[in-house]
Amino acid sequence: MNRNSTRKSLPLFTVAAVAALALTSLSASPALAGDPSPGRIPIPGRPIPEIPRLPDLTVGSYFRPIGEGRPAAGIAVEASFHNVGLGNAGAFRVAAYVYFRLPGRLEEVRTYSQSIAGLRSGTSQGVVFARPLAFPAGTTVTIRYVADPVPETGNDFAPRSRGSVSESNESNNSMVRTYTVR
Repeated sequence: MNRNSTRKSLPLFTVAAVAALALTSLSASPALAGDPSPGRIPIPGRPIPEIPRLPDLTVGSYFRPIGEGRPAAGIAVEASFHNVGLGNAGAFRVAAYVYFRLPGRLEEVRTYSQSIAGLRSGTSQGVVFARPLAFPAGTTVTIRYVADPVPETGNDFAPRSRGSVSESNESNNSMVRTYTVR
């Protein structure tokens, strides 16, 4: 550098300190450090909060009604309920709502429910709703299976709360199937 220069240079240790600080800040960033949950910025001196390990109850499969196609055999409904979440579920109820209309009558609904003592994460349990129903040929039967049903309000437009189990996804607890008796 020239003695007559009006520019002042920063001492070498200052540049090195700023560079080291920048690299330290970048490596502590969750997005760059491989943190699986980017966006959670750690606060020095405080641990990063754990993501809650909640259950997630679903209707995993259904079975066709016993005697479908034969009116005299009746319909018994069974379904398999799964916990696909990360946490264990305590006791909860499951339900099957059977909707049908007999010729010349109003639509009817029959409700069947049972309790499940609990489901560990990754497990399932089959439930038989054991009341067989007989329908005449031509009757259309719709069955809605629900895991952890919300108490019915009688108003389809009322806001829905959750059932007895807090879940990671409250919107996947039901499945609907329709059958026609032949």
